[in-house]
Amino acid sequence: MGWLKNVEIRTNTETGERERYITWTAPDGVSLREPAEYTSDLQAAYELACQIDPQCVGAVTFDGTAQLLGGKKIEAFNAPTALCIVALKRLQEINGEQ
Repeated sequence: MGWLKNVEIRTNTETGERERYITWTAPDGVSLREPAEYTSDLQAAYELACQIDPQCVGAVTFDGTAQLLGGKKIEAFNAPTALCIVALKRLQEINGEQ
């Protein structure tokens, strides 16, 4: 949420070929080579959930389930993915979507 993809065409100094160079700008303005890995990093998934709902309370298990208070329990490939899914479902609730 809030990440901006920046694409530049640069000339490779070794080969002389033109290449795409991609960087990402985080919501706080910091430019990074790679964006946060929400679905593989539990801390990044938690930060995403807190961005969506700063008052969120929930639970995550390392076998790949997550649940936010008042929401459904979700099972996924891993814990970060499950947390991302419940966070996005919470966003739907906040926006009045089903």
